[in-house]
Amino acid sequence: MFYPQFTKTVGKIPDDITITDWIFENRAQNGLETAFIDSSTGEHRSWKDVEAITRQLARGLTKLLGVKVGDDAVYGLFAPNIMEVPTSIWAALLLGGIVTGMNPAYTTEEVKHQLTETSAICLFTCKALLPVAKPACGDTVRKIILLDGSAPGCMSFADVLALGKDVPALPRLKLAAGENQKRLAFLSFSSGTTGKPKGVMISHYNVIANSIQNSSFYDCDPRKGLSEGAVTLGLLPFYHIYGLVVILHTEVYMGNTIVLMPAFDLEKFLDNAMKFRITKMFLVPPLVVRLTKDPSVAKRGKPLETVNEVFCGAAPLAPQLMNDLRRIIAPGGVFRQGYGMTETCTTSLITHVDDQWDGSVGVVIPDVVLKIVTPEGKEVTEYDTPGELWVKGPSVTLGYYKNQKATDECYILDKTDNKMWLVTGDEAVVRKSPGGKEHFFIVDRLKELIKVKGLQVAPAELEAALLEHEAVADAAVIGVESEREGELPYAFVVLHEGQPKTKDTKESILKSIEATKAKFKWIKGGLEFMDVIPKSASGKILRKDLRTMVRSRAKL
Repeated sequence: MFYPQFTKTVGKIPDDITITDWIFENRAQNGLETAFIDSSTGEHRSWKDVEAITRQLARGLTKLLGVKVGDDAVYGLFAPNIMEVPTSIWAALLLGGIVTGMNPAYTTEEVKHQLTETSAICLFTCKALLPVAKPACGDTVRKIILLDGSAPGCMSFADVLALGKDVPALPRLKLAAGENQKRLAFLSFSSGTTGKPKGVMISHYNVIANSIQNSSFYDCDPRKGLSEGAVTLGLLPFYHIYGLVVILHTEVYMGNTIVLMPAFDLEKFLDNAMKFRITKMFLVPPLVVRLTKDPSVAKRGKPLETVNEVFCGAAPLAPQLMNDLRRIIAPGGVFRQGYGMTETCTTSLITHVDDQWDGSVGVVIPDVVLKIVTPEGKEVTEYDTPGELWVKGPSVTLGYYKNQKATDECYILDKTDNKMWLVTGDEAVVRKSPGGKEHFFIVDRLKELIKVKGLQVAPAELEAALLEHEAVADAAVIGVESEREGELPYAFVVLHEGQPKTKDTKESILKSIEATKAKFKWIKGGLEFMDVIPKSASGKILRKDLRTMVRSRAKL
């Protein structure tokens, strides 16, 4: 097994408090003023206002929805990173509710699936997304709350705040010792190691634990009176576990101001970096590619000269790209990589400033134990020996919502301490750095997922959609490399007898996917017709053979 190489443990993790109370108590002790800055308007929102709005919104929700403190109702969130999102999340959690976030790129069908699966009683969204959101709301959704204005049939954020103005202060949700370890805070949807997206059950304890683990690893634990005071770019979406935990909770806990940016636009990105003097950025590899390859960046002079720390996750990043990025940020700036999953409530491995090694995804963070297991089930004890990565620690989540079969496949009980191992589906090796520390390298993806701009795409989901087309008899989907997106879906299709292998047939199939799936799931890598999909004796698609075939053709 492999253990932390620097800080070993963070000590006692609060287990009797909600995330919202934990955030506000910490901020009161810290005393920092500005919580968030809206990059679009320049508005600064203080911590005093954030807390007041959150509590008043929670009171308004009790009146609007008929809920009370302690009810574990589910609240849907379908919006980009705007000023009202953090307070909406924390108001729901303050009441004991559960938040399920959705990608703003989702189609009506995808939003409807998640709202139905979770029985959400309310949906927070914005005007631009209303044409998608409104028809997605089924019988369980009592109200749609617009975060940025008003519209017929919806309550505005301001209206809900007004409802809460005259409601008496709510009682605190009191939790017994250990209760927040099991109390759900988020249902974040992930494809796991295979299959269609499933709701990952994330507890209050998971989020608090990972936030403290990360801050201690950075030597910025507020419990020791330490505060980083960085200005952090809040671009990565809060519906996704990376932005939700690493930015919205860890960065806030560390005393940093978040500059909210609702979507990526290169010119606005560079403008914001200079205007707000951003010092810290969290990115994914496709964004790094854009920043280092797009000639318009160099034309702006040194737009990232105030950035002294960059963290890149969601997929491995080539060492050359790291070097290219170092040249355009502040001299001596720190570049970190990390590894995590929705199921581990983000990070388990992070680059340490005192032992950076390009290509590595870092070293083990405090209170986490990792092991590498061969296909035969034997634990690896030697360096440079590949196997599947298993993770154990306080942020490992509770399993998949209403899916015991998938939970049993990925969460394995360690009978020595009654804690769960998370089977990641990623192949890794451990190597000792020149500095003598054990670093992890991800060498392959055993799981079938495709990563498009850091977002998960499940081949099984696209294959099922392809099979709904009248011309398709069988299908297989793999990921192919793309410099800008990381990977793109590539489809192999077997047609029913008599169906023509024509350009029109191909376009018809592709349009059927585009009509029902979010844009990042579209089959942009290519589609080709086959006579038969290669499968094992048990009927499993031989994706490795398909990937090898595509790669060999690319080399010709």
